Amino acid sequence: MNLEKALVLRTCANNMADHCGLVWPVSVTVECRHWQPTKAHENGLAGLLWGVGTSAFLSVHADARWVVCEVAVADLIALSESGMVKFQRAQVVHVGDKSSAAHYLLMHRASYSSTSPPAAVEVRPASGELVVSHEVFDVASVSAAVGAEGNLPAVTTQTLQTATYGSTLIGDSHSQLVAGYGSTETAGSHSDLTAGYGSTGTAGSDSSLTAGYGSTQTSRSDSSLRAGYGSTQTAQEGSNLTAGYGSTGTAGADSSLIAGYGSTQTSGSDSALTAGYGSTQTAQEGSNLTAGYGSTGTAGSDSSLIAGYGSTQTSRGQRTDGGLRQYADCTGRQQPDGWVR
Repeated sequence: MNLEKALVLRTCANNMADHCGLVWPVSVTVECRHWQPTKAHENGLAGLLWGVGTSAFLSVHADARWVVCEVAVADLIALSESGMVKFQRAQVVHVGDKSSAAHYLLMHRASYSSTSPPAAVEVRPASGELVVSHEVFDVASVSAAVGAEGNLPAVTTQTLQTATYGSTLIGDSHSQLVAGYGSTETAGSHSDLTAGYGSTGTAGSDSSLTAGYGSTQTSRSDSSLRAGYGSTQTAQEGSNLTAGYGSTGTAGADSSLIAGYGSTQTSGSDSALTAGYGSTQTAQEGSNLTAGYGSTGTAGSDSSLIAGYGSTQTSRGQRTDGGLRQYADCTGRQQPDGWVR
């Protein structure tokens, strides 16, 4: 039994880089060149001792690389977060996914030490207010979830909240929230939110939101929103919005909007809008608009517009028997002479 060394679990990006840019090897020794023996995460390597403690610093991405490394016990510095330790150098002994890393730790821990991992503790700031809570990760829980096929699936909980640095999560029952750096997410029951750096997501019940860097999404119940970098989306119940970089989408109930880079779309209920780069579309209820790059389309109720690059379309209507009837005959493409026909 090796009592002088311990196993530490951590995660890296799929290219083996950590959040500070250090690329970890798949074997041999890794060392921090700017080591400082402090209780701060900076200037050192860090991970979960024996794979037990806060999940705040474990990657939630499906393609993350889960690393098990061997560290001299004398080199470990306990950090304030539950189970987290800091060290200057380590020997990488395993690289894989969550399941394989958990299996490796469980199979090899007895060879190192019988010492139990430190108990989980709550970390409170000076104000006495509890910091963002995180799921407690334990490799034993991963092993206990072995399925009928003998695989090691991920840890499952009824309510999962996972945040990275500076994130805020608020979820009702059966919600699953995963936030990137500095993100803010608020979910109703049975919702699933995933946000990139600095994103803001607010979801109603049974909604699914996926946001890129700096995106803002607000949805009612049963909606599905996917936003690219810097996009803004607002959806009513039952809507489906997909936005590219810097796009803005506002949808009524049961609408479907797909926007390209920098597009702006506003729709009434039961509408379907598809916009190319830099397009602007405004539709009333029951309309169907498809715009090319830089096009502008404005449709009345139950209209259908198809625009080519740089086109401008406005649908017309007339009153018949006291009701508003909208024509769907505006289809144009910009011609070489500048006219749309």
